[in-house]
Amino acid sequence: MRRTNKFRGFIAAMISSLIFIGITNSIPNAFTFAYAVSPHFGSAGDWACGSNAKNTFSNIVNHGTTTALTLGDMSFQNTGKCWFDIVKPLDGDANPNAGGKRVKITIGNHDAVSTTSLNSYKKHFNLDKFYYSFDRDNVHVLVLNSEDPDRSNKNSAQYKFVQSDLQAAHNNPNIKWIIVEFHKPFFSSPNGCDSSACKGSKPFTETYQPLFDQNKVDLVLYAHVHNYERTYPVVFNSGNPLKPTKTTNERCDYTNPKGTIYAIVGTGGNGLHTLISGKKADFMAIQQASRFGQLDLTFSSNGNKLTGQFFANEPGVAGKCADSSKILDHFTITKGTGGNSISSIPATALDKKEGQANISFVPTLNPFT
Repeated sequence: MRRTNKFRGFIAAMISSLIFIGITNSIPNAFTFAYAVSPHFGSAGDWACGSNAKNTFSNIVNHGTTTALTLGDMSFQNTGKCWFDIVKPLDGDANPNAGGKRVKITIGNHDAVSTTSLNSYKKHFNLDKFYYSFDRDNVHVLVLNSEDPDRSNKNSAQYKFVQSDLQAAHNNPNIKWIIVEFHKPFFSSPNGCDSSACKGSKPFTETYQPLFDQNKVDLVLYAHVHNYERTYPVVFNSGNPLKPTKTTNERCDYTNPKGTIYAIVGTGGNGLHTLISGKKADFMAIQQASRFGQLDLTFSSNGNKLTGQFFANEPGVAGKCADSSKILDHFTITKGTGGNSISSIPATALDKKEGQANISFVPTLNPFT
């Protein structure tokens, strides 16, 4: 009898949960933010398919990420198959009408080496183009394609999409944070990468950074340079677009900052690029080129505070904003109160815009052992 009652109680609880999920999908403005967990992102680019890449993705999974933002140059092969195997623990789908949706990709130059390679990513993630956007509660994420030959053309389809998308997100009262990701950087410090693109692109920066400033983008993530660097909050410098203007000398914690923070996270696993000693750009707050790892992004204080932490795959030298050998950077952005409230209930993740309730199981062991 006791076992029967427990079973009936379990069934009742499951039915109640399913009813509640149905309500939140039917009336998103009424219930979504009371039910969904806070967004949690893990990001890195420049992966390849070796043990370093596996360790980085295990790092992302084991820190409880609900959405992985992968910043291009995934497999370094002619298809993405070996990399798809690595990301299976969170593998998702960028198609709003499909399930999963917990791995979001941007295309890098090594992914665009052939039609075969590009098609493998399009097919796996059900993409018709490599620029798109999505929401996670009150966080809006915009994905650009830096490999588009017309990327700096303001008459291009991508530019028009970005312009419209950012304006809509900026004017949406339900959106508090805007994050942008793509592969090739706007700017960097002198480094050991021999590609001219590792220094940044003036036309690319001139085209998009003013849009980011106008629409108050909070954070931009990219890779291509195989190391980690994070800027101070910066704004566009029309006199020298590759040297943005920093708006504060505060290195670690920001409250209502003016400008955008840019981070190179090319630490997925494929060979690190050195940083030139004594040549750190003055707009860079933190840099390291000794450890692979990922930039972890969480939200707290009713969605008003973003915390970024670079979790290294193995111990290294803590940066000036961190006090742990496994956390090589730590920064926060705090905004004024107001807006949507997100309750941290560690049971489900509801993507409001994409209309999919995902039950999240977070493994705590290395899925590759």
